[in-house]
Amino acid sequence: MRVRSCVMQLMTQKQLRENRIIRSAEIIRETGLTRPTVQTWIKGELHRFDEDAIIAFCKYFECGIGDLLEIVDDE
Repeated sequence: MRVRSCVMQLMTQKQLRENRIIRSAEIIRETGLTRPTVQTWIKGELHRFDEDAIIAFCKYFECGIGDLLEIVDDE
């Protein structure tokens, strides 16, 4: 089992809700996170989970930790 980021799904949901395109540059600007951090979360290539990043994403997407991360079976 592993933990997977749901940032891409949250981006899609927010885009549909707000009827606009959200770029990673906006997330970087709004959250204060670095480009590598945001890109890693978008791609789901996570190996560590930084508390500041979790809080920033939850605030930006107005979601809980359970919406941001999910546990999946290894395939």
